Amino acid sequence: PRVGPGAGAGAGDSGGSGGAVTLCIENTVGSGAHLGGPWEHLRDMREAIVALAPRGSASRVGFCIDTCHAHAFGHDMSTEAGARAALDALDKVAGLEHVKVLHLNDSKGACGSRLDRHEHVGEGTIGLEGFRAVVNHPALARIPKILETPKEDTPKGTPWDTVNLRRLRRMIRDEPASSGDAAPVTPRRGRRAAAGR
Repeated sequence: PRVGPGAGAGAGDSGGSGGAVTLCIENTVGSGAHLGGPWEHLRDMREAIVALAPRGSASRVGFCIDTCHAHAFGHDMSTEAGARAALDALDKVAGLEHVKVLHLNDSKGACGSRLDRHEHVGEGTIGLEGFRAVVNHPALARIPKILETPKEDTPKGTPWDTVNLRRLRRMIRDEPASSGDAAPVTPRRGRRAAAGR
């Protein structure tokens, strides 16, 4: 992929707040002409941006990996072995060290369907086994994780975010030595209607 000349502009700007901004390139389901399904796309886009960015800012260009998007593109995340293989391939091609955030979403679409429809954890075609590999991967333990699942309640009135968080926390095999070692999973705030996500 090619990135236009303005893509790196402002990569070194902190907006006057004194903090550094990190640009995250999110993977996609790869439908139509969209880039970002194959891990190679992410690598190539990152390399193009880093080449245009000010010297020393490469560490502030990374990836946001969405589990639904990965699965719907064709990286089979439906088993522990499949999810580990997908993450190993991402590491080999683009580097897990560049993953700065995860979007933890199950998928309404089958593997390879290219359908971008998020589902509750364990309720879609990824299922619980794939998430177990993701939440227990050592390279991903300390990065932020965000739920973008539909914002609604269960028939019993429990917010689905509560159910999703509980499911993900129960999958973690080895608790970090201190509570500050692992990044929390955070529900994304938004409309409570499912609206296709």
